[in-house]
Amino acid sequence: MKVVWKHRLALEAAPQKFVMLGRAKFVHVDQQDGKPTLWYLVDPETPVREERIFQVFGTGDESVPDDATYLGTIKHGWFVGHIFELPVPDEG
Repeated sequence: MKVVWKHRLALEAAPQKFVMLGRAKFVHVDQQDGKPTLWYLVDPETPVREERIFQVFGTGDESVPDDATYLGTIKHGWFVGHIFELPVPDEG
């Protein structure tokens, strides 16, 4: 069984870490109640958890890492934010 869940992101330029159900598959990014929100498909019965990192970058921001994965764009008033998933650093 699969279910769509969501996480809200802050409108800030810092990486945001979440512990999510394992193998969560990204579905959509948009705003809900004025906050950037990620929707993803999960198997709620999986015992696996994994850390995932997301970051909002404004248009023209030159600090987007080469290995970041683009997920979508949101518009918040004059601000246009582009949501990326960042790789989790190796802990070795």
